[in-house]
Amino acid sequence: MAYTELIKSFSRIRDYMREFFVFGFKSRDEYSLKSARSYDNERRRVESWLGEYMSFGQTETGKRVFLSVDSRDMERNPLFRAFRAKSFTDLDIVLYFYILDILGDGSAYSVPELMESIEERYLRKLESDQVFDVSTLRKKMKEFEELGLVTGEKSGNKMRYRRTESSASQMPAGGGLREAVEFFSEEAPLGVIGSYMTDLPGMSGSSDGMDSDAGLAALSHKHHYILHALDSEVLLALLSAMHGKYGVILTYVSRRGKTSVLRFCPLKIYVSTRQGRWHVYGYNYDRESFDVVRVDSIKKVETGEPESSYDDYLRKFALLQKHLWGVSGNRFRGQVDGMAADGGVGRSDHVYHVEMDVSVGDREGFIVDRLMREKRCGRVYQVEESTWRFSADVTDTREMLPWIRTFTGRITRLVSSSGELEERFYEDLGEMRRMYEGGAEDAVS
Repeated sequence: MAYTELIKSFSRIRDYMREFFVFGFKSRDEYSLKSARSYDNERRRVESWLGEYMSFGQTETGKRVFLSVDSRDMERNPLFRAFRAKSFTDLDIVLYFYILDILGDGSAYSVPELMESIEERYLRKLESDQVFDVSTLRKKMKEFEELGLVTGEKSGNKMRYRRTESSASQMPAGGGLREAVEFFSEEAPLGVIGSYMTDLPGMSGSSDGMDSDAGLAALSHKHHYILHALDSEVLLALLSAMHGKYGVILTYVSRRGKTSVLRFCPLKIYVSTRQGRWHVYGYNYDRESFDVVRVDSIKKVETGEPESSYDDYLRKFALLQKHLWGVSGNRFRGQVDGMAADGGVGRSDHVYHVEMDVSVGDREGFIVDRLMREKRCGRVYQVEESTWRFSADVTDTREMLPWIRTFTGRITRLVSSSGELEERFYEDLGEMRRMYEGGAEDAVS
């Protein structure tokens, strides 16, 4: 098969770009998803989009290809370019222009009327030898309606279509709108939408409205999580199911690399401000409990049946949410039906109480400000003149450790009802002391 830069399935290129170019750092011989020829085609395809970001390294096992990107110096996410590479046929492109041109007068047309107009206005005048039937045109109109290009309306026993008015083309370019769209495209979970909008004439930094980094110096990003753009199609499918209150069937890859299938009801999307990682929280039908799945581990989302208990799941999840520090609720298993209506989450062994006392000096109000700002589901209050206490009831204390460690040197008291949190904290301090105080285990001697 001849090589082409265009793709039919984004899921395949998603695997290559993420697993290989970003994570894998594998040589040609080590890559085993498909044949060596498939690898060559995918490498050339990605290189055509991201050539300026590709680097090469030579090791004992062979040449390794990977993406090398400094997100601090990059104003537009280059991974969005892959979404613009969908393949199409000659018929696709001519029908696109024919249909939208005919509908440009604002009138509604039935499929037979569109067929007649295409023949009279284009095929005969251009003496084209293209042939297609009413069935093909009807399928294309249904596809355009799903894409939002046209709007269908019932007229008697016929379906009539009119062109959808584009609100994006009517938006003024001034008044900070361009900067807002650019910020959305780089920071929001479905930023690819904003990326398409910045390509519109008058919105882009280039005069032709094409993808360009010119004129985008107004914004820069200290933490730019570009990789998750590859998961946009998966996220859109999850959000669509949530909007319609449907269950889904997820095909995902576990931490051990095993592909599994999960019957799931998505309820909430979580985005990490520390790592940019996306998680979906929902009800696991098989375990009969709330569960969380990393979006980047999901390979496929299939829409299932409407979920009649969706609102009830949301209500019960809101009770659990009050005790989530991050996304881990692994220790809260089942007992959904037993969740207390007053905000509890069932048996007391599902929730762990944590208290941390922090020493704050006379001119260190910024420490208190930080505790208030970062307390999440906890509470902060003063217990002594120079001591402030943070307390929380959480489903998993392990997620709190990285944050608690940032107060090392100020912590005067740390306790939890499980005992595991403080045990791990002081073990880590002991390990660090052994690393730096000298001797055989000194890591810096």
